Amino acid sequence: IYDNKTRPIQVKSLNQTGGLDVITTQYSWSGQPLVVVNYQSKGGTNAQTTTTITTNDYDALGRLVKTSKKIANSLINSNALSTEKMIAVNKYDALGQLTTKTLGAADANGAAGTEKQAFEYNIRGWLLGMNRGYAQNSNNTSNFGFELNYDQYPGYGGTTGNRFYTGNIGGMTWRGKQNGAQIRRYNFSYDNANRILNADYLEASGSSFAKTTTDFSSQMGDGTSANSAYDYNGNILAMTQKGLVSGATQVIDQLSYTYKSGSNKLAKVSEAAMNTAAYQLGDFNDGANTDDDYDYDANGNLTRDQNKNITSISYNVLNLPEYIVVAGKGAISYQYDAAGNKLNKKVTEGSATKQTDYLGGSIFENNVLQHVAMEEGRLRPSGSSFVADYMLKDHLGNVRSLVQEDGTLLEETSYYPFGLTMKGISYQNTAVAENKKKFVGQLLDDDLGLNWYQFRYRNHDPQIGRFTEIDPLAAQYAHNGTYVYAENKPINGIDLEGLEWLPVNKNGQGISPDDKENINGYKWVGYDVNAETGEKTAKAGTVATAYTFGEKGRTTLGADKSGNATEKWESYSSLSTGDAATDKKIATLHTSVQNKMKEFILKADNRFGIKLRVTDGFRSVEQQDKLYAQGRTAPGNRVTNARGGYSNHNFGLAVDVVPMVNGKPNFESNQYPLIGRIGQSVGLEWGGSWKTILDQPHFQDLQGFSLKDLRAIPKDEKGLPVLPQ
Repeated sequence: IYDNKTRPIQVKSLNQTGGLDVITTQYSWSGQPLVVVNYQSKGGTNAQTTTTITTNDYDALGRLVKTSKKIANSLINSNALSTEKMIAVNKYDALGQLTTKTLGAADANGAAGTEKQAFEYNIRGWLLGMNRGYAQNSNNTSNFGFELNYDQYPGYGGTTGNRFYTGNIGGMTWRGKQNGAQIRRYNFSYDNANRILNADYLEASGSSFAKTTTDFSSQMGDGTSANSAYDYNGNILAMTQKGLVSGATQVIDQLSYTYKSGSNKLAKVSEAAMNTAAYQLGDFNDGANTDDDYDYDANGNLTRDQNKNITSISYNVLNLPEYIVVAGKGAISYQYDAAGNKLNKKVTEGSATKQTDYLGGSIFENNVLQHVAMEEGRLRPSGSSFVADYMLKDHLGNVRSLVQEDGTLLEETSYYPFGLTMKGISYQNTAVAENKKKFVGQLLDDDLGLNWYQFRYRNHDPQIGRFTEIDPLAAQYAHNGTYVYAENKPINGIDLEGLEWLPVNKNGQGISPDDKENINGYKWVGYDVNAETGEKTAKAGTVATAYTFGEKGRTTLGADKSGNATEKWESYSSLSTGDAATDKKIATLHTSVQNKMKEFILKADNRFGIKLRVTDGFRSVEQQDKLYAQGRTAPGNRVTNARGGYSNHNFGLAVDVVPMVNGKPNFESNQYPLIGRIGQSVGLEWGGSWKTILDQPHFQDLQGFSLKDLRAIPKDEKGLPVLPQ
């Protein structure tokens, strides 16, 4: 069911158990979900219903400031809605950057709750860390904190580590609660293609970092030479990792990779380090030691892995695994819907069978509800109620700690660069069901020793740092191995849903090229080149022409005929909006707002494809009086309640705009909420966000002056205020 703005307000569907799912959404005027009611009915054995009510609050700029939840289940609490749980309270700085997030807050103002997270940024808007004070040992009030350094040394530990001016992360300091709340650190180094070469592990000793008896270092190849680490397609050639074995540091992996001739497909991985299988560290073990350990089907999907004793894997038409046989252990089967969403998993081991059903965010194991996913973690049944478990994440979305709402630490996980768990310093409370969402927030499938992370389109093996299926966009990334994880840049980027490497935004999250409202700039990545023909083709997710906007002008980004990047800066005063009427209106405005108004109009057009016309700009006091008289003492309809001198238009600081469609103004456009956010992004006040009389077409920049101030300020010969410099 849709509303009159074509937004879905209720969706009904049958789930795989035969039950009914109903999602009902109430939107704000600008299209943001205010209340979402999710009703879910599980049919079959142990039939039950679950209802969650999610309430979101936003500030005047449309930013999410509060999320709360109620939950009911027919078997857990007899369908009696729980008291409202304050899931998260967010606060932002003047630039719109998230500064604090209080999980499990005691009230809507963010009073101390389960965990308070403080985020800090550098002048470029890059994330410097979360709860840095805790990571630097200046307080003991958190469960997890981390610090990133780019071109600066860390705040704790002196001049340790590397500094880079390329945007690469030189090092990461982190601290959890377990193992004496030890402060730990990775110093990173990269090759010239920004691929990881070395992650050198250190621990705090006094006021600095040093090598200790604990070491979780990881290096690619010899740690310094790209040619020893990767082949020409970016496939890993060698990887060495250290870890704890019976409390002592050992080299647990010393891997050499061999590929099938003329292919990115893996043929063999050799292990030169000790066999750690008996210690259950989760790392690679050479279970076959043959020259051909791996097989693939015609689509490039892994069908055999002798090191894991996987004898066969069959796939569906979407190249998703349907049936896996593990010799000596059992089999795993998966069921998906037509879009590739996983519906259930069945593990058969001897005479025992375990079935996991995925009903949206509700997870059932052998028909028993395990938990319901929520924005910051999970809601877990506990007796006759639900308990909130919160996931504390780092800049990549790795789940580092799982904390119960009362502050009890349930899990703590540290990771090697490609996602392998550091077993010697990680912790799990075995009295509570394990959280399977771990590395970059993806689901760990560890049944029968599989130990894969299930991304949306393929599976990642953290033991060897590569995918088991081909990249769906492989044809568009000829420079890169088709099984490579995140272009071997696992510190700076994530492989979003198993599709392609994307940069991490200022909040440490992957961003889609289509996420236009969050674009802060563009990075030149060049072209893919056909090795035989030399033909250049655009890479996926790139654009031929892009625009960035500054305070005084626009930069056009493009390429010349040779395929080299070009940049051209033009002042706003030299640019036309493309509409003569709009240019004329902007030219009548106060000079202090002309650049900002032109930036607004150009950004709407160049980035969002919305052509705007300024219908009203500066109006003299005499013109305002004539407009006020309309419908009162003069013919026509009333169009304003402001007399001369009482409209912000009279001071040249405001405009009214209308979107143009096929050359005609569309005053009934449903795009005004987006237009409003575009205007706000350049620093304009939007009339559509006012609490009293809404004026969607109106945008202004009063620069801190009140109407009374503007009336009192002397005017120039044009009637515009002479504002202080």
